[in-house]
Amino acid sequence: MHLPWTYGTLGSSLPMAIGAKVAFPDHQVAALCGDDALMFTLPELATAVQSRAGIMIVVCNDRGYGAMRMHQRRRFGRFIASDLATPDFVAVAEAFGARCIRLNSAYELGPALAAALAQTRPVVIGVPLALDIP
Repeated sequence: MHLPWTYGTLGSSLPMAIGAKVAFPDHQVAALCGDDALMFTLPELATAVQSRAGIMIVVCNDRGYGAMRMHQRRRFGRFIASDLATPDFVAVAEAFGARCIRLNSAYELGPALAAALAQTRPVVIGVPLALDIP
């Protein structure tokens, strides 16, 4: 498993997952990303569909920059300019030709992952998160 924490990058999980699946087609590959990070490379979903990269893309959607919110709240007691206008990722994924699963709660993730493993095309799983982290 590769996690690019030290690179300080946003949006790298989708292209890395596509590359991993193309290089190792018999392996199960998943990308875990936030909504803000996915916005950086969302058009690469077309590449995943075109190359038949059967990957899972789990999008944790809190409609903003959750890490920025957390750091601003800790340092300043409030947050500003960290909300993000995000698209309906499931609808966008369907427009690209990917399979989509929209969750109502994070507790539905297990069955969604099992369903995604049975697919041969990319699957986007939209996971709603609370705007505020307690």
